[in-house]
Amino acid sequence: MYMASCKKKQKQKKKQTNPTFFFVTSKKERKKRHSTSKPERRGSKKSNSAHVKYLFSLSCLFLFFRLSFFLIIFFPFYFFFTIQLL
Repeated sequence: MYMASCKKKQKQKKKQTNPTFFFVTSKKERKKRHSTSKPERRGSKKSNSAHVKYLFSLSCLFLFFRLSFFLIIFFPFYFFFTIQLL
């Protein structure tokens, strides 16, 4: 008696759920989708990290050239004015 009432409740619960919210595709197809999408994500992460490394190296080079430029131009003037002050 108790088992029969449980089964009726389970059937009622199944009827209440709307099947349009669930995927119609099978589990195998979903696994295939996930397996194909994962390497793409990994590859995009690698390209992002390479892109960041490239930008970082460019910014380091820019800073280096800027510092060398200022040293070449202002370093002789600095010595010239210090000698004049002495």
